[in-house]
Amino acid sequence: MKRFEFESDGQYSSADVEPILTQLRGSGWTRIVGVTSKGEFRNIEVFVMTEASIIKGIAVVAAEARELTVVNVVGPIDVDRLSRLEGQFGIPSLDLGNKPR
Repeated sequence: MKRFEFESDGQYSSADVEPILTQLRGSGWTRIVGVTSKGEFRNIEVFVMTEASIIKGIAVVAAEARELTVVNVVGPIDVDRLSRLEGQFGIPSLDLGNKPR
């Protein structure tokens, strides 16, 4: 994970993020979430790499006016185990109706 915080707006641009997104839009990755805020500079994209029904990787790019976060995990991912990290280590609790743990 790489996280960058900036003192003010405009210290990086969408052109700085585009090479990362271009790489993820390449073969093997599929975008499953794309959220763009019209009112403020905010762009969140989530990609997965799959083989058959197995998730082989996940990548998240979250760009805001003063913060840029890139998470890239490559390797077999157990979604049930990954969901247990919600609410820990700065990972938000998404409350997606998961089974009780």
